[in-house]
Amino acid sequence: MSESSPYRLDTPWRVVEKSDCFVIEDASGVALAHIAFVPAGGPHLATGQMSRSEALATVNSMLAAQERKIAIRRAAERIEAAERELSWTSRKLH
Repeated sequence: MSESSPYRLDTPWRVVEKSDCFVIEDASGVALAHIAFVPAGGPHLATGQMSRSEALATVNSMLAAQERKIAIRRAAERIEAAERELSWTSRKLH
């Protein structure tokens, strides 16, 4: 993957790979996070830094957590809307 070929996600975020990090950007291109890694062949074990695959796994975990939060928030909004509708319907029946 290169800087000109970012990951595209179902969310408003995208992940762009740089030479030594992944950048999570919002829909308008603002950088939300930088996840650094040691470039291929670098001494990531000796330095305690992440390898590219470890950094990518971290990015995926971060995005999955955000997706879960969004899904929960949307479900709660749908439940609240249904409760309001039921309340309105109940008032009309009485």
